[in-house]
Amino acid sequence: MAELYAKYLSAEGREADIASTGKDGLAKVSDKNYDAIILDLNLPDMDGLFILRHIQMAHPAIPVIVVTAYGSVGSAADAMKFGAFDFIMKPFPSARLNATIKVAIDFARIKNELQELKNNMYDNLKTLPHTAMTAVP
Repeated sequence: MAELYAKYLSAEGREADIASTGKDGLAKVSDKNYDAIILDLNLPDMDGLFILRHIQMAHPAIPVIVVTAYGSVGSAADAMKFGAFDFIMKPFPSARLNATIKVAIDFARIKNELQELKNNMYDNLKTLPHTAMTAVP
């Protein structure tokens, strides 16, 4: 399925790396900065929610889209509770995946820009001269 997702994304002009195990995926995430991650909950060696929690702790700015064929309301709620950007049930059309990736990347970019603006605002406020406040009746 990962190869099919990569083909979906390639058709939209996006690059995709594939990891067939949780261990491989965690290694890739620690070595490279990704715009988004598609994570299957059912991997052969690790629980997907464990991986999601790890990614969220180590790389909170990367949106993670969880996909699974064995989903339930509970697993969707757990994924969202642990920081998933979205939860998609298999099978799904390529348009759904592509749209979700686009929204996730745009959201992460805007969130990052907002944080930079906040940081700049606080830095600028620190440089203002301190003045006493006077109340006028």
